[in-house]
Amino acid sequence: MRCDYPQLPFPRGTTYSQGAFTPTATDGLQIEGQVYTVWDDDFDMPVKLRVVRNMTGSTLTLTAGELIGFKDASGKFANLGKHAYALAADGEPAKPIDGAYAATATAAAYDLFYVVEEGPCVVLKIAASSTQAITAGAKVYGDSQTSKVDATVSSGCAVGRAMKDAASTADSVDVYVFPGFIG
Repeated sequence: MRCDYPQLPFPRGTTYSQGAFTPTATDGLQIEGQVYTVWDDDFDMPVKLRVVRNMTGSTLTLTAGELIGFKDASGKFANLGKHAYALAADGEPAKPIDGAYAATATAAAYDLFYVVEEGPCVVLKIAASSTQAITAGAKVYGDSQTSKVDATVSSGCAVGRAMKDAASTADSVDVYVFPGFIG
């Protein structure tokens, strides 16, 4: 059942600055890490989005369904769920970039953008001739080489569970993203 939800601090498919100004590390500080529930028309159900800051030091391409990691340069997760430092590494805490971003979307250094915190999401996966099939219900994990789901990674913090089967050659899988960061 579709419900009314609070208004987002910036529209889905955009960033906090929306290209109108050069963001700093303190712009939008009050919404960094906050979670908002919205209706997802693709899955016809609610999804929770988390606001995270691009801390890569450069412009980040916001490829929908790609996995973002939260480990800082010192190898720590000091701002887990708030600061996105890079694409996800094998089995490390990760969240998929919101599916509302267009293929050309980017986030400038220090800009804020949305990742899926909980709920259904199309997540990119490695497509290969073998070993990459995913069965419905299987936990899925990120891969450091591709920032996509890798069926051969089976430990660490799961991103979520596959909602349906995905063939070895498929380049995406429907995932129910777990809330928080679950081992």
